[in-house]
Amino acid sequence: MRATRPLPWQAGIHRIVSSDRLLALGLELIRRGETSNHLTDLARARLVRDGLMIALLALCPIRLRNLAELRIGRQLRRIGDTWWIILEAAETKSERPDERPVPEILTSHIDRWLEHWRTLFRNPDDAFWPSTKGGSLAYTYVGHIITETTRRELGVAVNPHLFRDCAVYTVATAAGDRMGIASGLLQHTDERTTQKHYNKGASLGAVRRYQQILDQLMRD
Repeated sequence: MRATRPLPWQAGIHRIVSSDRLLALGLELIRRGETSNHLTDLARARLVRDGLMIALLALCPIRLRNLAELRIGRQLRRIGDTWWIILEAAETKSERPDERPVPEILTSHIDRWLEHWRTLFRNPDDAFWPSTKGGSLAYTYVGHIITETTRRELGVAVNPHLFRDCAVYTVATAAGDRMGIASGLLQHTDERTTQKHYNKGASLGAVRRYQQILDQLMRD
């Protein structure tokens, strides 16, 4: 019998962390930044930034370049009471538009980040992830921060790309009968099928169902 090809997350299972655990880490770092009284204001702001970065990627596992290049009012927009990540086709690897709501659990944290902590960085302009040296945090540093922070806090170095495998693992273990959620969430394409038009409704539904899974895991 022909061997079944393992899923991507199965090949490196020792490096996989459930997405709800990554989300919890991000929220904990934000809490530390908000409550620490022995750090400078800028150090606290960096903690909040790094925690928000991890929490956002756990909930919305987009590719590293898209995460690093988020700009306020462009790829990250507030529509009504909800923050949205909006990527045009030219900005995604799949060359398809990607629009997904940021879960409500992060709304107040994003608001607080923009209104207070982000303003402590020098000349942040419209960069969602500012650098202490001014302007936007470089692509390589975003990846480094995420990888090294997870190594330090969890004992496992989870790089940004692995967040996508972690999402697949989380769906497989929590809702294995609905694995289609993972394909829609990560914008995987089926090589056997060519679609002329991107079905945004199906992808958006997958995003919402994945976020519901994480919400339930966080409550358990």
